[in-house]
Amino acid sequence: MGKTDRKKWVGRSVTIAFGCAVAIGVWLNAYVRPGGILEDAIVDPDDPYVQQDEEVKREFWGSDFIALIHEQPFGREAIEEYTRMRRLLEEKVPGASAGLLSLDTLPNLRFADGELFTTPYLDSARDGFVDLDHVRETLTQDPVNRRILFSEDLNRLAQILILPKGFDQSDVYWSLAEILEDRPIPWWEKLIRYSLTPTPRYESWWPVGWPLGREAISRMLPAEMSRLVSLGLLVIIAVYWLSTKDLRFSLFGTGLLIVGLIWVRGSIPLLDQLTLFRERPYIILANANTLVQGSSLVLLVSFILREQDREDRRVLIVLGAFTLLLGLGNMAALWWSFDVRAIREMAVLSGVGLVAVYVLAQLVLPQWIRTLPGEEEREGRVVRALRHGIQGMARMQMPRTALVVLLATVAAGAIMFSRIPLGSDPLEFIRGHRVYQAFQNMQDRGMWADGMWVMVRPVTRLDGAIYDPGFLRDASAFLARVEHLENTSVAGSILKTVNRLTREEFGHDVPETEEEARIIFQYIDDAPLKLGVRKTLYTPRAIRIVALQHRTNTSLDTQRFRDDIERIGAEFPRLEVLLGGQSPLYGRVDEKIWKGKLWNIATQTGWNYVGYLLVAWYLIASNRRRGNRRVAVSAHRLSLVMGMPSVFATAAALIVMAAWKIRLDQANAAYLAMANSAANDFTMYFGALYVARAQRGGDLEDARRATFRLKGEQVVTDAVLNSLCFAPLLLSAYGPIQQIGWQVPLMLWLCAFGVLFIMPPFLPWAVRVSPPGQTSGGSSRTLGGTHKEAG
Repeated sequence: MGKTDRKKWVGRSVTIAFGCAVAIGVWLNAYVRPGGILEDAIVDPDDPYVQQDEEVKREFWGSDFIALIHEQPFGREAIEEYTRMRRLLEEKVPGASAGLLSLDTLPNLRFADGELFTTPYLDSARDGFVDLDHVRETLTQDPVNRRILFSEDLNRLAQILILPKGFDQSDVYWSLAEILEDRPIPWWEKLIRYSLTPTPRYESWWPVGWPLGREAISRMLPAEMSRLVSLGLLVIIAVYWLSTKDLRFSLFGTGLLIVGLIWVRGSIPLLDQLTLFRERPYIILANANTLVQGSSLVLLVSFILREQDREDRRVLIVLGAFTLLLGLGNMAALWWSFDVRAIREMAVLSGVGLVAVYVLAQLVLPQWIRTLPGEEEREGRVVRALRHGIQGMARMQMPRTALVVLLATVAAGAIMFSRIPLGSDPLEFIRGHRVYQAFQNMQDRGMWADGMWVMVRPVTRLDGAIYDPGFLRDASAFLARVEHLENTSVAGSILKTVNRLTREEFGHDVPETEEEARIIFQYIDDAPLKLGVRKTLYTPRAIRIVALQHRTNTSLDTQRFRDDIERIGAEFPRLEVLLGGQSPLYGRVDEKIWKGKLWNIATQTGWNYVGYLLVAWYLIASNRRRGNRRVAVSAHRLSLVMGMPSVFATAAALIVMAAWKIRLDQANAAYLAMANSAANDFTMYFGALYVARAQRGGDLEDARRATFRLKGEQVVTDAVLNSLCFAPLLLSAYGPIQQIGWQVPLMLWLCAFGVLFIMPPFLPWAVRVSPPGQTSGGSSRTLGGTHKEAG
C-alpha cells in the first residue's frame, strides 16, 4: 500500500469511527434521566441529615407535598370553585385519591353534646347548597387547620396533595397543568415547553410546592440548553473564522464541538450505571466549559497546522496535552473538594467534554484540514493596534509593583473570603414561572409556601409509642415551641386534633393515661380519613409535624430554621427529633459548599503547581536533547511563577464576591475552577515560550520581548474569545447560571492581567543564562537572589 493510499485509508477509517461515535452519542441521549437541583444533593450516605431523611421516608407514606391555593373573597362562588377543584384533582392527579388534604373531604373531628362528629369541614356545602354562615363559623372556630388549609380572613383556601414515595414528578406537574390550562396537553408539547399558564377561569389558583418547582426547572432545561448552546456555537464559528480565515475549518471545528456536547449529555446514562447520575441545570456550565476550553483545543490544531518549524510543532502538541491534563486536574480537584452531587456531576461532565473534543481535534480534524491561510493574510488594523499596545506593556515591567499588587491582593482575598455571603436561592431558577409567582404571592400575603418535615418519637419506646402520655405531652410542648419560632407561619400535626378531642372528651389538654390516648386515637382511626393522609400524619411508632415557613428564601434562612428546630428538640431529652424532606438538606448543601471551597482553592492551586512542574520538566528535557548547557531552568521556581496569575485572579475574584455580596452557592462554587482551567492554556503558552526563547537565544531580555510580541496578543485574544463564549450565559433564564456569564469573563481578564503584568517580572527568577563559553554549572545573581542549577 502506497503512502497516498495509506493516508486515504486512515482518513476513511477516522471518518467511519467519527460517524460511529456520533451515532452512539445520539442514541445514548435518548436514555438521559433528569434530576432536580436538590434531589439526592449530598453524596455521603453517612451524612446525618441524609440518614435522618431516609429514616423519615421509611416511617411515613408521604415524602413530599404540593398545594393549590385558591385566592378569592370568601363567598358562595369561592366555596363552589373549591369543591369543584377537589373533584378535578381526585380525577386527574396521580395519588390524589389517597393523599389529598381538602376541606371538602377532611373530617372535622369534634365533640358536640357528648357526640363525636366526623363530617367534613365543608359538609354544609353539598348538593348545590352552601350555608355560608355555618361554613364561616366552622372554619373560624377550628384551631387545627387555621393558616394551613385556610387563611385567617378565609379569602385563601388550600388543597394540599401529599405525594407518596417514588411519585412521578412529571406526571403530577402535567396533570396539574392540564387542569389549570383546561385542556389536554399532547406529549410533543411537553417536550418543548415548560410554562404553566392558567386560563382566565383558573387565574385565582396558585400552585406551590417544590415538586412543581423542580419539574419546572427540568422542563426549562432543554429550551435553555438549545438556546444558549446555539448562541455559543455562533460565537465560536465567528471566532474560528477570524482566527483562521478558513470556512471549512470553522465549520468542521464547530462540528467537533457539537459532537463533544452530544457526548457530554450522552455519557450520563453510562455514568448512571456506576453511580447515581442525572441531568441537572448545571449541565449548562459543563457545556459552556466544553465550548470554551474545547474551542481552545481546536484552535491549537490550527496553530499546529500553520507551524512550519518541526520542533515548535512538537512543543505545541505536547503543550496541548498538558492543557488537557491541567483542565482534567482542575475538574478532578472540583470533584474531590465538594461532597455535593450537582457539582461533582458538573465536574465529571466537563471532563468528558474536554476529553471528547481533544481526541476529536487531534485525530479527526487533521484528516479533514491539511492547510490553513498564513498569519499575514488575516492581519488588520485592530490586530496591529493590539500588538503595539502589548509591546508597550513589555517595556513597562515593574517587579516591585507587581509583587506588592500580588501580595496585597492575596492578603485582601484571604480576609474577604469570610465575608462572602452563603446561601443559594432556588426560586431564582424559575423566575417568572407561575410557580415562582405563586411562592412570592402567597408569602407576601402571609400564607405559607414551603415547609419542613419533622418526625418525633420517644427515645426508649417504639411500638405503641403514640399511646404514651409522657411522649404526647413532650411532643405537644415541642410543637408549641416550634410554632412560636420567628420563621414559622404555622405548624401542623395530628397532635392538634388529639389535644382538641382530649380537651372536649376528658377536660384536659393532653391524654393523661395510656387508656385515654388509645381511646382518642381509636376515634381518629375510625374517622373517614384518606389512607395516605393517615399514614403520613402518624404511625404507631411516631408522629409527624410540618413546620410551614413564612418565607422560603435562601438556603441560609432554611438552615437557620432547621438549626432552631434542632435546638428546641435538644431541650426534650426523651424525644428523638428527625428532620426529613428537601429543606433540611437544602441548608446542608451550602454548609458543605462553604467548607469545600477552601479545600477546592487549595487543591486547584496545588494541581496547577504540579501541572506547571511537568511543563517545566519537559522544557528542561527538550533543552538537554539539544545539548544547550548555557541555560538552566528551575522547574519549581517556574511552576511557582506560572501559578501567580491564577492565585492573583482567585484572590481578586473573592474580593469582588465579598464586595458585591455575591452569594456562594452551587453555581458559582464551580466558576473559579472553570475560569482557572480556561486560562491555563495562555498562562502555560506564555511561560513556556519565554523559557524556549531563552534557551534558544541565551538572552533573557530578548526572550521577554519576543514572548510579548508572539504571545501577548494571544493572551488578550484568548481572554476576549473565551469571554465571548461565556457571554451567552448572561441570557439564561436561570438566575444563578446567568451570574456566571459575567463572573467567568471577569476571572479570565484577571488571569490575563496576571499573565501580562504580574508573571513576567518574575520569570528571570526561574531561568539563568551563563556567559558565552561557560556552562550553567555555577551560580549567578538573578531577580530574587542566587539561582542554583535545577532540573
